[in-house]
Amino acid sequence: MDGVHITELKRLADAGNPEAAEHLGEEYIHGNEVPVDEALALHYSQVAAEAGRPRAMTNMGILALHQEKDEEARRWFETATEKGDMKAPRYLGLMYLEGKIPSEEALQAARQAFLTGADRGDITSQYHLGVIYEQGIGVTPDLAEAIRWYRISAQRGDKIAKPAMDALERLDVK
Repeated sequence: MDGVHITELKRLADAGNPEAAEHLGEEYIHGNEVPVDEALALHYSQVAAEAGRPRAMTNMGILALHQEKDEEARRWFETATEKGDMKAPRYLGLMYLEGKIPSEEALQAARQAFLTGADRGDITSQYHLGVIYEQGIGVTPDLAEAIRWYRISAQRGDKIAKPAMDALERLDVK
């Protein structure tokens, strides 16, 4: 739905188009072309999630996190991940790292979630893998591997990954 004006997106969503509702819900979460409005974000994301739209399920998880409903967020992110959403694994990984999903294997689960997101092309998951390898979070620190993930993320446009990559490269890691 790239290039569709927000007015047209709203018209389509209100007419029952789940893809438009999914995009509109995301717009209301992030405030890209409209002011942030969690009530409207919830409405449109729920309509799209009920129609099986994976990104809308991720949006439902984000909204649940905003309300500190961690278990509900987890369920939405897991479902969206199973349905192939690119961003949902990132949020699962962060929830594991932040202790919002209690697990004896939380660090490994976080790494696996970020790998899933990275494999799907999520630059933020790729960045977080760089952090994991740089800081040795659940793995043996591996600066070369950290640089590799930072480079992948930075080359795709992540503005945080580039300075991290540059700093590690200055250490002349081989």
